[in-house]
Amino acid sequence: FPSHDIHSLRNVAIKMDRPRAQAGADRVVCPGDTVHLGVPATIATTYAWLPSTNISMPNVSAPVFTAVNNSNSPIPYTYILKVDTAGIPCPGYDTVTITVNPIPENPGLQDSSKICPGLGEKLDLALGIYPNYLWSDGSTSSQITVTKPGTFWVKVSDDIGCLNTDTIQVIEFCPFTVEFPNVITPNGDGKNDFFKGKLIGVKGLKMKVFDRWGRKQYEAIS
Repeated sequence: FPSHDIHSLRNVAIKMDRPRAQAGADRVVCPGDTVHLGVPATIATTYAWLPSTNISMPNVSAPVFTAVNNSNSPIPYTYILKVDTAGIPCPGYDTVTITVNPIPENPGLQDSSKICPGLGEKLDLALGIYPNYLWSDGSTSSQITVTKPGTFWVKVSDDIGCLNTDTIQVIEFCPFTVEFPNVITPNGDGKNDFFKGKLIGVKGLKMKVFDRWGRKQYEAIS
């Protein structure tokens, strides 16, 4: 019998892994922060980031994202990374979401205020509700009490450190005040034993003391 060659045809499936795309970890940042996305580049590989909003160079492996948020609510930015490697027909994909928190609301301190320490006046500086407070005197509560003039600032921040600041100038202002008793009783009972006055906002004083008959008993200039 003549010999015959028998050929068998079969379908062969070749599985090729996609390029590994690494967009980076999701995170939460503050306005103005910069974030490096992705990882260092691989040889013979091209990269494309979509969309390109707030990204420095959308065709490199590790672009820089600049956080922007002018609203009062968190804004999520989601990016898709497409990776193409020579010799591999299918691209690789990965996604990353960067959430930008808003700047906390301004504390709303007045630009300036007045107190008179000589009269025992105090000024309470109270704020609304924030996760964190830091005052210029080191206090971390929502309120401080000011008893002297000066410049006072406060920083308020959220749980990841997004902050806002405000400042108030407290000025010493005392009205012109002169108070003296109209009678003294030097009998040792602790009440009106001495002739003492209370002077506020006075730079100079000329004083004369007369008795009940109009005779001058004392005179002083300061």
